[in-house]
This record gives sequence, C-alpha cells and structure tokens, in this order.
Amino acid sequence: MSLKDDLASAPRKKSGPRCATCDWFAALSDADKAAFDEYISEEGFNRAQLYRVISEKWGFPSCDSSLKYHLVNHHGSR
Repeated sequence: MSLKDDLASAPRKKSGPRCATCDWFAALSDADKAAFDEYISEEGFNRAQLYRVISEKWGFPSCDSSLKYHLVNHHGSR
C-alpha cells in the first residue's frame, strides 16, 4: 500500500479547538450578524476598531488573533 492510499483511508478528524469567534458570531441576532458582515465587507475596514467594539461592548471572549484567524479562514477577509 502506498502513502497516498494510507492517507486516503485514514479518518479525517479536525484538530484543535473550535473557533471561539464562530461560537460568538453564532449567538448574535440575524441583524447583528448582518451588521458584522456588512462592516467587514467594506473596503479598508479597521480590524482593530472592530475588535475594540466587539470585545468591550458585545462580549467577544477571545483575542485579536482569534478574530483575525476567523476573518481570514471563515469569512475570506483579512
């Protein structure tokens, strides 16, 4: 059996913890999700400002790097 065969037959479990930003985002109302999506879709949005607002006023439980990871990997943004 080749390495390719072994890798193809191996179970594909996700590693690492769940995305804290996804969990936080999922708990928002539809209107707040839309506002978040609208803000990050704007050209040149300010991620530092977004982080300050959501962490100080909206109960975002994680760090800026978690937000950045989420934006890049789950929203296709920067």
